[in-house]
Formats: sequence, C-alpha cells, structure tokens
Amino acid sequence: MFGKRLNSTSTSCAGNSIRCTILSMVRSRQAQRLGKASPNKGTRRAPPRISRDKDTAQILCPFCWPPHPITPETPATCGTVLELVAAQTTYRAVECALCHGIQGQLVKVGDRYKHAFDCTPGKTIYTVPPDKSRAAAAIWHAPAFIHRFIAKRWGKAAVELTSEGKRTGFGWDIVRKYSIG
Repeated sequence: MFGKRLNSTSTSCAGNSIRCTILSMVRSRQAQRLGKASPNKGTRRAPPRISRDKDTAQILCPFCWPPHPITPETPATCGTVLELVAAQTTYRAVECALCHGIQGQLVKVGDRYKHAFDCTPGKTIYTVPPDKSRAAAAIWHAPAFIHRFIAKRWGKAAVELTSEGKRTGFGWDIVRKYSIG
C-alpha cells in the first residue's frame, strides 16, 4: 500500500478508510505548501462592541465574554484581529474634472469626479483645501533647488490654489513618496 502511488482520482473510500485519511492528509499538506487555506479553517466576522465612558471609548471583542479590549491589526490572545478597511464608491462613464476623460474608474470628490489614479500629475481636487500661506507664496517663486530642499527636509511643497481656473492663493501640500493608485 505504501509503495504504490495514491490514486487522487478515486473517490470511493468504502472499506479503505485509512487510505482516504492518508489521502486527505496529503492534500491538506499540499494546500498548506501552496498557501491555500485549509478546509477545516474559517473566519467569522462580527462588528466590534463599543464601550463608551464619559470622555473615552473602547473597542471590545465581539466573540468573548467578558469582552476584552482589542486594537487594530494586532492579534488578541483569543485570536481576534480588528481589521480596518476603507471603502470608496467608484463610478464609470462620468467626466473627470481634471483631464475631462470618461474612461476608467472615477471617484466623487465634493460635487465633481476625478480618476481613482493620478491622471494629471501636479493637479488635484482637495477634499479640504490647504490653508493660504504667505511663506508658500514666497517659496513658489523661489528657484527649484529650494523647492527640492523643502520637500526633502519637511515633506512639504508649495502649491498654487485655484478655483474655477482663477488663482486664489498659495498653500502647503504634503509630498508623497509613492504615487497612490
């Protein structure tokens, strides 16, 4: 029995329960090696409990009694992991306010739409516009090496703020190391 290769196409286990047990063990080990989930393992999901005091709130495990505090992305002693997920509605066949294209996925920002990826580098629609700054206006007119120095040192960039095509002032924006999307 052990010298022969196990027939994985056979589905009959009548009178041969040891063979079926060994075959299922082999398959589960192959699945573990390939990174596939075990058929004996699942995930249950439930909204967390929230405990509110006068000035504070605590997120509690929904599966344990008595409930204990849990923190995002950190496994608790009971095995519960609080996952935070951001969800955003996407749209198709509407015009982008930046590049005026209608192809691809777009997201709504205020009452306008823009692509989910950076379709026009250097232009953006702010959900909350940056505060106006005289220092940013001075840096905007400075040479390029000063812009690079400030971006590397403080992670900021001077930006021109416009509304409906007209300049409204200058402000500071955060410099992204990696593009989003």
